[in-house]
Amino acid sequence: MKRQLLFLISTFCLILYSCDDSENDSLKVSQSSFNNISCDGTTLEVDVISSSDWTVSKTAKWCNVTPTKGSGNQKLTLEIEANLEETTRNATITITPSNGGISQAIKITQNGITASFNPETYHYKLPVIFHVLYHDKNDKNQYVEVGRLSEILKRVNELYRNAGANSANMNLEFVLATEDPKGKTLPEPGVERIEWNTAAIDINDFMFSNNRTYNYLIWEPNDYINIMVYKFTDADVMGVSHFPYSPTKNPLSGTETDSRFLTGDNLKYAYCVSINNSYIYEESTTTIPNQSDMAITLAHELGHYLGLYNV
Repeated sequence: MKRQLLFLISTFCLILYSCDDSENDSLKVSQSSFNNISCDGTTLEVDVISSSDWTVSKTAKWCNVTPTKGSGNQKLTLEIEANLEETTRNATITITPSNGGISQAIKITQNGITASFNPETYHYKLPVIFHVLYHDKNDKNQYVEVGRLSEILKRVNELYRNAGANSANMNLEFVLATEDPKGKTLPEPGVERIEWNTAAIDINDFMFSNNRTYNYLIWEPNDYINIMVYKFTDADVMGVSHFPYSPTKNPLSGTETDSRFLTGDNLKYAYCVSINNSYIYEESTTTIPNQSDMAITLAHELGHYLGLYNV
């Protein structure tokens, strides 16, 4: 009897210990689903309760999560972009504990656009990725200083918000991409640095060759505006851009295409904007305009990229 009693007590203690250990290693979320989210987009918050480290993964790019990893109890911020399609869309965010415990999923359902949605007043945000091609890392024109490209883009946004004498409010914003095409967080938002075998590149060869030579450098153009930063062999050219394509159903004069859905894989050339790094630090002052101002150059080229013939 004593042996049986001791065995039962030992077993009971093990069960209690296992339960306690399981609870210590558990991961929970304050809310596991969000339904009928407005097509306009919104910001959501979810509390993560955990006793260990954890990472976040997601199934859709239109749902931006910060942070993407953490430890212990933290708050997740979910930025849900506007849904400009008529159909409802779904996404799943998964929080996975590092200790091998049970993951938690957050389900998101967002409504499609309705009759009340006004595309004329919607504030558009366009993700930008700068691909910096450099040959000499010690040359600050080639290996552009950290923060410089974000400064240029900030000034571009000011120009598109009617900050210039001859500009208008375009109701759009260029934003630095936060993730690469695989969903990995960029260590330097909006910037990819690529070592190149030459210091200068022929702009005509890069932009207008139809042999797909440079296509591998371009991220999916339906998800990003690709801006290539390198030294041009033609020193007098500051920037060049391709024009967009538009569907025949909603045509933009001169840019119509019969293709139902164009992707980077359909194109024979590197569809992008290119800017000359020789002018990367050129800027105007409040009293003295500079015709080589890189922010003005980029604003001009992005206008072409969006379908404007003269900017």
